Amino acid sequence: MTTLYAITTSPAAMAALFKASADGAAELPPQYAVSPGHIAPVIRNNAEAGRAITPMRWGLPDTAGGAKPIAAISDIADPRWRDRLILDYRCLIPATAFCEYAQAGREPNWFARDQARTPFAIAGIWMPSGRNEAGNGLDLLFAVLATLPNDTVRPINPDTMPTILTEDDWETWLSGDIDTALALIRPAPSEAVDLVATGEERDPPESRMGYQ
Repeated sequence: MTTLYAITTSPAAMAALFKASADGAAELPPQYAVSPGHIAPVIRNNAEAGRAITPMRWGLPDTAGGAKPIAAISDIADPRWRDRLILDYRCLIPATAFCEYAQAGREPNWFARDQARTPFAIAGIWMPSGRNEAGNGLDLLFAVLATLPNDTVRPINPDTMPTILTEDDWETWLSGDIDTALALIRPAPSEAVDLVATGEERDPPESRMGYQ
């Protein structure tokens, strides 16, 4: 299950790429290792600001009583998430790479679209935390939607991979009807994902789109 990813695209560059406003995310630095509990930029439809980049915390509460927040959801048929798959709660999670751990030795393996770390998005859902309604976005939580692994990821993780969405899918996920949107929860084509590094990894300087 994916519990680590990188996003080294600046908020300004993300705003241009996703045609979204910064909405409180303008000061977020490049992040080489986003893990559950961290705050990261998320693209959502905002009734007031339109499409917006909003800082959210990774991990949804487990309403089934589990102690740990849920970082990734692999079963969209689970009734806990039915109300979060509607249009209002779908989101895009910008990323430049994601990590899967080898079954033996827990060695990190980093995957991306290409060696240049071309940005992509992970399909996700979000919700209010119910604790703080200050309106600054930090009261919002998100989770990754996972799917079956493709041929590139399967040798490392035979169970799941994040649902990768590229440019042609973004509008459908954020604005499409539910059946069309949920059809996007599928393995990315194997040629769309490369194993780009093994071990501790930082995106190369040329991938830090929009940062000086």
